[in-house]
Amino acid sequence: MKTVESTIPMKKEQTPEDVGKAVAFLASDDAHNITGQANNVDGGRRMN
Repeated sequence: MKTVESTIPMKKEQTPEDVGKAVAFLASDDAHNITGQANNVDGGRRMN
């Protein structure tokens, strides 16, 4: 696991809870201006 974490800019593998928090935010009224996006919840492992 340390090898994988060393390749991630945030140095932390994301958990189901991290993904859940992102989903909860996107489903909330606070995200009303976010439309048509592909959001990676991966600690920066994949950068476009």
